[in-house]
Amino acid sequence: MSEIPSLYAQRPIVHRHHNAGLYHPFIEALAFTIVDLPIAFLNTTVFSVVIYFMAGLQRSAGQFFVFLLFGFTLAVAMKGFFRAIAAGFKSESGATSVAGIFILVLAIYTGYTIPKPTMIGALRWLTYLNVRRAEGILLIFR
Repeated sequence: MSEIPSLYAQRPIVHRHHNAGLYHPFIEALAFTIVDLPIAFLNTTVFSVVIYFMAGLQRSAGQFFVFLLFGFTLAVAMKGFFRAIAAGFKSESGATSVAGIFILVLAIYTGYTIPKPTMIGALRWLTYLNVRRAEGILLIFR
């Protein structure tokens, strides 16, 4: 969620450039994403090396690189998720509140915190989002 305050700090500058006719805000977002990729890769690599070997997972290069790819993909996807939320709100407090609620709901309704049979019926469909997303990722790597 650290993406939200950094985007709101840059927002006046981006609006000033857009109003002056320098460039479109999409170009700013694209450049920020491209510049952020190597930093995200470095952070994810350090995190993955530490976690992979601390957890005692199987020591083969192929499995480690799949783990690293999942971690990097997740990091980039979550950065995009939080940037999209920040772009959709005018105030930083509203974006932070909504992002926190989304993360809480997605974490609780994965099926591990609350078992599927005991979930509220109206919210049980959130489990399918998490399960289908994981199955889709696994199908890619088969």
